[in-house]
Amino acid sequence: MPSGWIPCAWCLLALPAGAQVALTFDDLPSHGPLPPGMTRVEIAKSVIDTLRKFQAPMVYGFVNAKLVADRPQDAEVLKMWTAAGFPLGSHAFSHMDLATNKAEDFEKDIAANEATLRQFFPGGDWHWFRYPYLHEGDTAEKKHAIAAYLKEHRYKVAEVTLSFGDYAGNDPYARCV
Repeated sequence: MPSGWIPCAWCLLALPAGAQVALTFDDLPSHGPLPPGMTRVEIAKSVIDTLRKFQAPMVYGFVNAKLVADRPQDAEVLKMWTAAGFPLGSHAFSHMDLATNKAEDFEKDIAANEATLRQFFPGGDWHWFRYPYLHEGDTAEKKHAIAAYLKEHRYKVAEVTLSFGDYAGNDPYARCV
């Protein structure tokens, strides 16, 4: 993260009195390519230090546990996140797109994420869910099936009201840093 970066500070200045913004991070423990010479742990430390510096309120990190399964060393990011006092939520195991998959497979992907959430956020309320790609399904049947599944398994949906497409800058930043 570039030094001096202030997460969403400009949008906080434009809010009417009494309005609130929840800061969240999707795709923990990692997203996109690494800049040369950097590690996921260094990036996470920079993000966490910035959130602390600007006294960010509780900031949820939404986890894709397949990233931990593929790169066990990145589990350190989840440890750091929760050690900093930030909670975790589910972004489904493999970041599966509900619009291009069956509801039954999507349910299995949600369930597969739970062991990692329990491991890294024991005793915490990790029953928050963020739809991968923000896709809630390409049919009414899928949308209703997954909404029922989430309700049955005590999940709350973490809606997105402000999105900046910041992920689009990850690849160019890693190439050009």
